[in-house]
Amino acid sequence: MILAPTIDTTAVRVTGGRPLTGHVRVQGSKNVALHLYAATLLADEPVTLHGVPDILDTGVCAEITIRGYTASGAATADCSPVRPRWGRDHHRPGGSLMPTPLTTDDTARLAEALDAVVADGATPGGVIITGTAGGDRHVHTAGTVAPELGDHPPTDRTVYDIASLTKVVATWLLVGSALDQGLMDLDAPIRDFLPPISGEAPSGEVTVRQLLTHTAGLRASTRLDHYRGTSTPLHELLCREPLEDTPGTHRYINRGYILLGLALAHVTGRPLDLAASDAWQRYGMTDTVYGPLARSEQVAPTEQRIPGTPRIWGSAHDDNAALLGGVAGHAGVFSTTADLATYAEHLLTAAANDDPTGEWLRASLVPHAPIEPGLDRGLSWILAAGGRAAYHHGFTGTSLYLAPDTGRYLVICTNAVYHGTARTRIAPLRALALKTISTT
Repeated sequence: MILAPTIDTTAVRVTGGRPLTGHVRVQGSKNVALHLYAATLLADEPVTLHGVPDILDTGVCAEITIRGYTASGAATADCSPVRPRWGRDHHRPGGSLMPTPLTTDDTARLAEALDAVVADGATPGGVIITGTAGGDRHVHTAGTVAPELGDHPPTDRTVYDIASLTKVVATWLLVGSALDQGLMDLDAPIRDFLPPISGEAPSGEVTVRQLLTHTAGLRASTRLDHYRGTSTPLHELLCREPLEDTPGTHRYINRGYILLGLALAHVTGRPLDLAASDAWQRYGMTDTVYGPLARSEQVAPTEQRIPGTPRIWGSAHDDNAALLGGVAGHAGVFSTTADLATYAEHLLTAAANDDPTGEWLRASLVPHAPIEPGLDRGLSWILAAGGRAAYHHGFTGTSLYLAPDTGRYLVICTNAVYHGTARTRIAPLRALALKTISTT
């Protein structure tokens, strides 16, 4: 039996019979959430809080939530900055982290693997960047942007439809910012962050955390075309749907991120694409945008859906994102390997320092649900190699891998979906990328 947690007057302390997964939220006097901490909280051990602002040194309001149980209390004893506990034996890199570049042999094997999938006809071409938080980059390109463009080769500035990488490049990033600003709560129902809905809304009762971790139990099949012609807002249609599974089991579902995208637009008061653009501009990701884009040799086309018709080129390949005008929480973003490398460098640097984005990344790398043996789902990210690697894929043939402990990253951009089902033949490249990035 899991007991409800309690908080004593000097520290956040969990009572219960075994380690429990939960989170700690610290709030200021104006009841605005300042930080969220995800961790495995050990029974009868204090949970130390990191990064508490100096202005709160006379009192902190702490709340702890564990599997639906919530308790709160005041902690007034010691509010000085200390290092947090991060659940699993997770190394928290310090500011003096020395990134470890991949070896020459590693980069050569990855280059050969990309060359091989291009030669096999899995993709017209592609780009790989391996690098570190310190700014080291190694770029390898292969093939062409598309047969329509002749021998024009891709570069690290070729723009690709990154498909579901949108989840970690846009939605996850903006959710972290919203949490830091007190605009969202990981364990509150998603309907709390959407325009008002009257009456029953089963899918609106699932939490932000459950949506991020694909454990909400929502309908798996996402067909927004079924809603065409209705006068009811999309957020209400989605929230009124019945659950398909009991929340808690991992099942990859796009509609949860569609809801998150709608919620982010509501709580920020800005369209999702503009909110995301502001974040990307701060990181120097000048080529990362939501589509549509004009057709050009700088933009890689994707699939031809019907023979004898124009190929998708500069518009979202994902049908549901296309129905939403190309702007959605689950897909729709276009980017370059250079911009994704910049993004990875920012995340890894933030993770090694006292930065809100770094706190959010470390909290997101705590396992929440098993996917299969050796793989777990964190908050958005897939976790592998005992948590040493975090990654995500895009259906079109894109991938982003992070290794915070070594300060390494790896970016793959291809338009493998150009050849339809042939995209599955990039699997060996992705497998090698994961093995390589996981090396200590």
